[in-house]
Amino acid sequence: MIGKSLVVSLGLAAFLTVGASSSGQAQASHACQDAIADYLESLKIDAEDVTTLNVYAVKQNLGQPMRYNAWVSMKACRGNLIINLSLNCRFDDAYSRGDCKFENVKQR
Repeated sequence: MIGKSLVVSLGLAAFLTVGASSSGQAQASHACQDAIADYLESLKIDAEDVTTLNVYAVKQNLGQPMRYNAWVSMKACRGNLIINLSLNCRFDDAYSRGDCKFENVKQR
């Protein structure tokens, strides 16, 4: 299970809340962390299989964020699962790249 305390590394410093784990590794949270964790759980992705999770703000022409993209890398495959979320963390869609394949997730 992923759980709500998923460790993420973020590409947008403005949304970081940074601390350190007992191992000294940086931990961060993001407003959409719960939505991302819920989606990963729905795909039966175990937290042990997630190697990196980067959340990026997709910006409009004037620099205002318009949505978020979460890029998930896993031990089990080469590639990524990309989760698209609205600014209020509503799941929009997801797709996978490389050799990462998931049931009911389109491949690009």
